[in-house]
Amino acid sequence: MRWINKFNLPDPVVKAVQRDNYNPGKSDVTVTRLVLPPRVAVLQEIHREHIVEDISDGFFRMLGKCVHKLLEENDADTDAIVERRLYSAERLQGLIVSGQLDRYELKTHTIQDYKFTTCYSAQNGAKSEWVGQLNLLALLARENGFPVENLELILLLRDYSKTQGERTPNYPPSPVLRVPVELFSEEKAEWYLNSRLQAYISAKSNLPVCSPEDQWRRPAVFAVLKPGGKRAVRLFDSEEEACAYAEAAGSNLSVQKRCGTSIRCESYCSVAPWCDQYQREKASAVEE
Repeated sequence: MRWINKFNLPDPVVKAVQRDNYNPGKSDVTVTRLVLPPRVAVLQEIHREHIVEDISDGFFRMLGKCVHKLLEENDADTDAIVERRLYSAERLQGLIVSGQLDRYELKTHTIQDYKFTTCYSAQNGAKSEWVGQLNLLALLARENGFPVENLELILLLRDYSKTQGERTPNYPPSPVLRVPVELFSEEKAEWYLNSRLQAYISAKSNLPVCSPEDQWRRPAVFAVLKPGGKRAVRLFDSEEEACAYAEAAGSNLSVQKRCGTSIRCESYCSVAPWCDQYQREKASAVEE
């Protein structure tokens, strides 16, 4: 990966963002990579040397690493195992799989995983990739002699606002949240692991398409607007409902279609420039 610094951020920030101590150990694939959409995981490997990222885009990831390190340093005297990498005992479909525990509580047999994320993510519950990652870690933990009875996300909300929390329904009550996660049965976890391995291996020879869920797809909506206005009076899922509302209001309102967006592809996927699926969808949206 190549870094750029388009905002001319100072050297200490640049060096901190670029510093990367990540080490997957002697594994062929990690659980973090397995829970990615297979298309994304494989394209990242193919274009690793071509990916360009701005220092500003890596800033929150750097802060997350700092928080992880601070929490690890203050966990030394507790009944917990922290930052331990675990490996599959044998090759699975030809691959050694590894995953790193953020924290494992010895007394309660609980795996905790820290996520430095946003309030929006917290309001929408645990992402399917987070649930999958924790359950793959649980499978590796059991294989390495650590019983698992509970899974838990510790969400660290980087954009938390106390004042917004006082006036916004369903807003997170605290900048740090404990979110329990469903623990799969061993049979379900093994099925999930094998299915992710098969998808990852197959993608190396035949790239699948990303699903709407993979793309964090928001569907198209129809906005009702005041004359000359840009902010919608109301949003509707269907054009018929929007037109009916505008006609009933009798205020010379207009209806505008707002195309669906793929949030991950547009803003968070490092390999979007090399993804033919996304490039086709983007071209199609322009034509509409």
